[in-house]
Amino acid sequence: MSFVFCFVLLFFCSGFASTAMAQQGNQTLDRCAARTHGTPELNDCVSKEYDRADLQLNRAYRLLSARLNQNRRKALRNEQREWNKKRERTCEEEAAEWNGGTGQTAAYGSCLVKQTKARTIKLNRSRK
Repeated sequence: MSFVFCFVLLFFCSGFASTAMAQQGNQTLDRCAARTHGTPELNDCVSKEYDRADLQLNRAYRLLSARLNQNRRKALRNEQREWNKKRERTCEEEAAEWNGGTGQTAAYGSCLVKQTKARTIKLNRSRK
């Protein structure tokens, strides 16, 4: 499969993943809110959700990277670095809507979870 085709396929699939991504982020916050009593517990729950999502992302990245030649692996690495920057900016913007309120940390973490899960979906689809 050519690199251009892979990139186009990845771009096309991103629209499908974005809907799932928004739902996953909300589900994370909802699940954590239902299981916790107070902001510190909520933040801890969201942090654990992020840790799980990050492990899945790292696994998907490693599996995809192992299947690529050197040039494609380099392109994937650069794409991942740009995605990381974009994820940070996006989540900082979402969290800023809380204006420093008690929900800001949970909002940031929830955003990280949804962005990370969406990226994992994209990487897994690219492997197939």
